[in-house]
Amino acid sequence: MQTTAYAGEPILFRVRIGNTADSAVTLVYALDGSDGLLRVPAAYFSAQQLTPGLLQQEPGRCICLNDIDSTDFIRLPPRASFDPLEKEAKYSFKISQIYPTLPAGDYAIRFHYSTLEPQQERWMGWSSLPPDVTQEEWRARTKRHREAVRQQLQRVPRVRLVSNLVRVHVEPARLPVAQLGAE
Repeated sequence: MQTTAYAGEPILFRVRIGNTADSAVTLVYALDGSDGLLRVPAAYFSAQQLTPGLLQQEPGRCICLNDIDSTDFIRLPPRASFDPLEKEAKYSFKISQIYPTLPAGDYAIRFHYSTLEPQQERWMGWSSLPPDVTQEEWRARTKRHREAVRQQLQRVPRVRLVSNLVRVHVEPARLPVAQLGAE
């Protein structure tokens, strides 16, 4: 299968992780920073360029990572599946960070999802002190929250998943609408 896309536009993929076991499994949605390997779970695309050309340098990104919470976990019953990118892709400004945006050329693209990181701190993220809370109260609240999350993380199996390969042909960028017909 080959798909055609345009340079400078995110290449949107449908990603599904399925549970083929006989019992339910708990997994975690991709979180802010999962695509840049700044936190766990790792959830990112890799693109191998098949035709010669120059790959662009990824733009810088904010490394402020929201705390993980109970809504980031999903209990997946047997024979069910979920889209690990669903929560992050709801925010239009994150689309170009989550999905590959490539220059013209031919590519072989895969999606990767990994929960192998044993250090739970790499899952947590950071949150800032609200203006209406004392530092002592915030530390106590954060400690309670992280203890609850640690218990949920113990139920997440350690896996490394890699999708099937998708071939993509990226055409040169389309002209913006304002430039069509311009001399």
